[in-house]
Order: sequence, then structure tokens, then C-alpha cells
Amino acid sequence: MSDHNTFSKLVLGDKDFIGMVAYTIYKKDKNNWIDAYEAKHGAKPTYDQIQQFFNIDTTTDQKISSYRRLAEDRLNKFIDETTLDELVQYKSQIRDDEIVKAVHTPMWKSIRDNVIAGIVGAALVSGFSIFYWLGQVKEDAEFQKKFNEKVAETTGIPMDEIKKTPQ
Repeated sequence: MSDHNTFSKLVLGDKDFIGMVAYTIYKKDKNNWIDAYEAKHGAKPTYDQIQQFFNIDTTTDQKISSYRRLAEDRLNKFIDETTLDELVQYKSQIRDDEIVKAVHTPMWKSIRDNVIAGIVGAALVSGFSIFYWLGQVKEDAEFQKKFNEKVAETTGIPMDEIKKTPQ
């Protein structure tokens, strides 16, 4: 059994999640060191070699603080990325819901909108047509003559009086 007690230095209690992540990082470093040692020397290191070359440097107060800071940084990065992903998904869901609402309008609203558009369109076309017709009629001398005769006949005003009236 090891006498360096790295776990109790890194993990301060049952609810110390940062310490548990720090211990995982420590174990990963230890495994990487063992693999590198084996690759270089052709054999796994002995317990004494691990104690001498790895544990002495990794169990100092400075290194323990470093593992805890690294664990905290990795956890914060994980939380930030997870939160960002959730926000992006939530934003997409809200956008999609609004698109569905816009596309699926009730039938009565569609009918109402189309009727209003039809009335406005008809009024505009009628107005333009009437103004165009009046412009054409104003220049038509034959129409003016017949119109004045009809007014004189209907109102009883002599034709001479109607022609004096400015138009």
C-alpha cells in the first residue's frame, strides 16, 4: 500500500467533486508516466521507482493545488460548454415553435385576412378606374354636351346658364 496518501490530499470529503476530478487527473498523469517509463525502459516501473520518480513530485502542496485548479478549470469549461449547448438548443426550439405558430394560423384568421385584402384591392382598383374615367370624360366634348343637356332637362335650368358655369 502506498504511503503518500494522495487521495486524501486531493479529496477533502465525500462531497468534494473538484477533489475527485483532481484525483482522476492525478491518476491519468500517473498512468501516462508509467506508460512512458515502460516505453523507454521496456519494463513497467517498480513500486519504489514510482515512489521515487513520480509520487515525490506529484504529492507536494504546490502540485496538489495545481491538480485542484486544473480540475476546477475543466469542470467550469464543461459547465460552460454544456450550458451553451443547452441555450443553443433552447433558442432553436423557441424559434421552431414560433415558426410553427406562424404557419399554423387558424382558418378564420386566414379568411378574414383574405377578405380584407380583397376589399382593399377592389377599392383601390375602383378608385383608380373612376379617376381615370373622369379624366377621360372631362376632355370628351360630345359627352360634355350630352351631360349639360341632361342637367338642363332634369333641373329646368336653361342651357345658356349651364354653359356659363365654370367647369
